[in-house]
Amino acid sequence: QGKPIGFRGIGRDITERKLAEEKLNEAQTRMQHVISSSPVITYTVTSDYTATWITQNVESILGYSVAECLAPGWWADHLHPDDKDSIFSEMWRVFKSGRHIHEYRFQFKDGSYRWIHDTQRLLSGEQGNPTEIVGAWHDITDRKLAEENLIDLNLRLESAIAEANYLTIQADQANAAKSDFLANMSHEIRTPMNAIIGMADLLWDSQLTAEQREYVQTPSCNCFEFRSLVPDPRHSISFVLFHNNCFNFC
Repeated sequence: QGKPIGFRGIGRDITERKLAEEKLNEAQTRMQHVISSSPVITYTVTSDYTATWITQNVESILGYSVAECLAPGWWADHLHPDDKDSIFSEMWRVFKSGRHIHEYRFQFKDGSYRWIHDTQRLLSGEQGNPTEIVGAWHDITDRKLAEENLIDLNLRLESAIAEANYLTIQADQANAAKSDFLANMSHEIRTPMNAIIGMADLLWDSQLTAEQREYVQTPSCNCFEFRSLVPDPRHSISFVLFHNNCFNFC
């Protein structure tokens, strides 16, 4: 009458498959956690730079959703205008060497531009034809700012060194001028005083009265004291000779 009178089945042990599926799920969960907490955004594009995939952490880093990132022209539209020409002119390098690294400013969702380090690697098929480009973005704004600050610091240091060298030259010139001035003034002042002291020395050895000796002693000692304040650039021995004479006078 077509009524079932029983059934027949085949049982198979799928424990290993289930364990493998569990391990795969655990690995995928772990990988997703690593990707979501990573500061690096990973993406893939075709050989004509059509976006095909991007990691979920793009939302927390750039602020854009995955759907926005995969939209045609999204990447090019958010490059800094001053960086576009240099970036597009270098894109062929990944096809020549299989790897390319470039750095550029990219507009985040909040409208700000930040520096991105973009590493690309070319994947090829069995016959060597390019099939896909795998890339990684990393925000390097802090490093760029540090580099700019270091460059600015070096420029200011170089400027300070140049200024110090200039001031040193100016100081040397001023010291030389001062030395020349003192030498000339010393000569102009010491020469007549030496004559006075020499003449007084000669008079002292002559037959003088006590009153005359006092007249000779006073200008001689005064000249000696004044002359001792004026440096002698020639460092002559006359200082010692006249010192002795004045000592005798005084």
